[in-house]
Amino acid sequence: GDEQGLDPAPNAINEGLADEFSSFLTGDGVEGEWSLGDQARDLNAHHVCPDLLWGEEHQDSAAISEPVWTLHKAHGQAIEKPVFTALAGLPHDADFEVTTAAIESALGDALGTTVKDEAHAAFADHGVTDCKRVITYTGPREILMSAGVSEVGVDPAPGYLQFKYPLAERAQNLKVKFHWSPGLTSMFGGGTASYKVVVRTGQPITWTYGINGAVPAKDYEFDLSAPSQASPTSEGTLPDLLAPGDYYVMIVGTGQVGGTLQNITITHEAVPQDDAAVPPPQDDAGAGDDAVNPNVGGRDGGCGCRAAATTPAGLVGLALLALLVLRRRRA
Repeated sequence: GDEQGLDPAPNAINEGLADEFSSFLTGDGVEGEWSLGDQARDLNAHHVCPDLLWGEEHQDSAAISEPVWTLHKAHGQAIEKPVFTALAGLPHDADFEVTTAAIESALGDALGTTVKDEAHAAFADHGVTDCKRVITYTGPREILMSAGVSEVGVDPAPGYLQFKYPLAERAQNLKVKFHWSPGLTSMFGGGTASYKVVVRTGQPITWTYGINGAVPAKDYEFDLSAPSQASPTSEGTLPDLLAPGDYYVMIVGTGQVGGTLQNITITHEAVPQDDAAVPPPQDDAGAGDDAVNPNVGGRDGGCGCRAAATTPAGLVGLALLALLVLRRRRA
């Protein structure tokens, strides 16, 4: 875990650089052509962080392995030893930024500033020099992995990504929904999955870690219905009145195990228009027009029977008449 939540980078780097060296040996940037068929991984593709991230190491590795392969196509075997030197010196929890900086430095030492700058440009083009794990929500997210408390050792288990949900109008609620399928742990009886959503307004959710577990900086949170293999849909609603603005939304694991979240949707319901915004009834072609202000249409349903508008002087006269009636009754 880091300030942004669960960081998928260390596992992705582990997978990506291992794949890289197999391509160095074969000279082929397409991996698994025979075993994976149309799911073969092509290092000649162009994936960008954070858009490609799933929280699954093979998928997540593409943004770092692809630019390294681009450098290999340009410089051949000359880059192999510097890349290995950088890899051998990495800490166990190295993220994308640490790894790309180490590779750039090693390439600069071995091959000069021009190649170092070329490497930086390639990594920046894939978003891994400064990958903030926030994705603007534009529609349902196809897939995202989630972790459980027992799998990562903190409670709750932060998400791998958060969504920026731009709200252009006042809303009376915010809704999150997805389809859940079990991971390996839950498939083999490792526990149950459950989730909540944390929301922050105006700026991304951040996390701190301590004796009380993982603590998010947030403005709202709400629970989702617990999914299961028998009932895989999980959903929940934040029933607060929300002003227009940017809302940062993260799905957080509260159960022992996680799983795969598919078709993640975030929606809201707009606040109904005020009654004052409803236009008045149309005029009835002159029947019952206002005697005081002829520009005001009739409000008598078209019968022509509405009384003339009451003026302040008329109100005073009615009050005096009422007093006179009361005095006569008392007499």
